[in-house]
Amino acid sequence: MKQNKIPFLVLSAFLMLFLAVTLSSCVPTAPELTEPNFTSTPGEPPVLVNGDFETGDFTGWKVTTSNRFPYVQSDYLSHSGAYSAFMGDGADYLWSGATKTNTASIEQTVEIPNGSGALKPLLSFYYLVVNLSDTSETGWDWMKVYINDNEIFRVDNHTNGWKEFTYDLSSYMGSTITLKVSSWTNDVNDRFLYFVDDITITWY
Repeated sequence: MKQNKIPFLVLSAFLMLFLAVTLSSCVPTAPELTEPNFTSTPGEPPVLVNGDFETGDFTGWKVTTSNRFPYVQSDYLSHSGAYSAFMGDGADYLWSGATKTNTASIEQTVEIPNGSGALKPLLSFYYLVVNLSDTSETGWDWMKVYINDNEIFRVDNHTNGWKEFTYDLSSYMGSTITLKVSSWTNDVNDRFLYFVDDITITWY
């Protein structure tokens, strides 16, 4: 089903120029991996490294690239601070080829200690999807979040601004988890931009 392009025409023009200039010269660099902290005691908050990407890179994260993605950017939008993770464009800059997975991801291992009293661990992050295509048809690309390879979140359409997602991690207390954010595309058209920012694990 077709629809008009997003109403923010000036923003769309800017984004297309931004993609053409920035992505043409963007080459992902190897991240500096940080070993997870396994010394926490009950009641201490889980240690998730660089969830706001304010190091300006993927320090603390294991990165799997597909073509030009993912990368940490400051030229477009962030939920807070100067940086956010640009996970994919749902099109040719994420596409690596018909025989490839065409999936870009970041992941990190985090210890979830036992709570103190009634406290429970809560995963929170902010996400943004901008549709720069002339269609509202979905399913050709997406961004997902996994815990230990179990999908807990999926988005594949325009979000009209930053949105928050939360997830109760109580069932993982006293263990370690692998948190992964992935972006995938099945074509080189219909550009959807996927961002994630301010990933935290706190008590509530």
